[in-house]
Amino acid sequence: MPCEAEISRDSDEYTQAVASCSEATALVVDKDAVEQVKLAADQIKFLKLVARWKIETSALSSITEIVLHLAYQNIIGMGDAAVPFILTQIETEGDDPDQWFWALQSITGSDPVPEEDAGNYRAMAQAWLNWGKGVGYAW
Repeated sequence: MPCEAEISRDSDEYTQAVASCSEATALVVDKDAVEQVKLAADQIKFLKLVARWKIETSALSSITEIVLHLAYQNIIGMGDAAVPFILTQIETEGDDPDQWFWALQSITGSDPVPEEDAGNYRAMAQAWLNWGKGVGYAW
């Protein structure tokens, strides 16, 4: 007899999945726990990509080559999930932020950096941090 599954939502916080093969089994999943696991997995993926990107581009001087690196492009490919991690990186890097601006622009479609601050990495970083807080990102 093939297995069948039925998923029902008991509340906004819990989902119940019932599978039946030879006997019925119920699994209650806490949505907050699932989100925390996903967040942790995304953070691990991000940190691995950052490490690879920094190691493999450390000898490069071309910003174009640096941001076209596969690991950096994979960070962009993470989409919105990467934004809080990037903002954390910018904040952590302090007065010497890395080249995160291209990724943030690509992911968000925004550019909060005033024209007069273009090229001033500290000011650019601060503009992005202010933007992130203003639109509700938490990091």
